[in-house]
Amino acid sequence: MREKLTLIVPIALAVVVIDHLSKWWVDTTLAIGDAIAVCPQFFDIVHVRNFGAAFGFLADASDGFRVPFFYVTTIAALLFLIYYVANTPSTAKGTLTSLGLIFGGAVGNIADRIARGSVVDFLHLHWRDAIWTPTLFGSTYVIPLSWPSFNVADMAISVGVVLLLIFSICTCKPSTAAK
Repeated sequence: MREKLTLIVPIALAVVVIDHLSKWWVDTTLAIGDAIAVCPQFFDIVHVRNFGAAFGFLADASDGFRVPFFYVTTIAALLFLIYYVANTPSTAKGTLTSLGLIFGGAVGNIADRIARGSVVDFLHLHWRDAIWTPTLFGSTYVIPLSWPSFNVADMAISVGVVLLLIFSICTCKPSTAAK
């Protein structure tokens, strides 16, 4: 287990530190709602507060439900990650790296939620502030060509999950047919 932790802990710690330093910079540099165009028409640094989960899920739910829900689900996810680490071989470096990224991202966001009551999101990708309005089966839909704002912890979780899926697929051995 020690060998696993020497890989996972520095990764998770690096994610938490980078995440909180970047959120601190945004929090002290920009007022909520302000934006800096980094690559005009495509990428901005913004200051938004997310009271919900990914994509603002449950942001409008009552505090009495939302707050305990996020704490319980995050603790459950962290306990599952600990179980997963304990049952992953030390030789599965890619899987352990993925778990370190996910763990660090989860800790970064829950620490933010505890400290601020919300999560600071600040990376915003969009395409020329355009809106796509396709018509499908006689109904017109309004779809902004914009990705919801996110942060370093969100990126770590997303990259960790994708890598975990890749390593899970790559380590599966096809069954051999009986001869």
